[in-house]
Amino acid sequence: MKKLFLALALVLPMMAMAQKIGHVNSSEIMAAMPELTEAQKTLEASEAEYKKEMEAMQQELQEKYKAFQDKANMLGEAERNKQLLELQDLDSRIQKFAELSRQSLSEQQAKLMQPIQEKVYKAIEAEAKAKGLSYVLDQQVMLYTGKDAVDITPGVKKALGLK
Repeated sequence: MKKLFLALALVLPMMAMAQKIGHVNSSEIMAAMPELTEAQKTLEASEAEYKKEMEAMQQELQEKYKAFQDKANMLGEAERNKQLLELQDLDSRIQKFAELSRQSLSEQQAKLMQPIQEKVYKAIEAEAKAKGLSYVLDQQVMLYTGKDAVDITPGVKKALGLK
């Protein structure tokens, strides 16, 4: 048992020394991607369309509610209940539209971001292989970077044609 521990004590540090670790600032790279700007413009345009449609629906609800309030005292109970149900139905449709639009924007964002992220990850992988790195960590979660750590951010940006 003592020999095994001694062997591990000698081998593990040598294995750790053979491992080269690099780090990258993926947020910096993503922010510099022109494709990201285009994706954001597309999302903002979709969001503006949903917002415009939502405002129109809310305006319609407000107008119908005001009209209902103005004549509620003159209506019979059956007609009043019918119009209240219509108002509730319209409000429910507005809530459902809001939920669906949020979901649609989220799906659209994922669809637009996926090819950009793949492009960045492939460039990171290529740079890591070129530098002979065993691991690449993102700087966003690192607490300490030693002097031997290799920052591949500039190389990745160069490979992607970014400044």
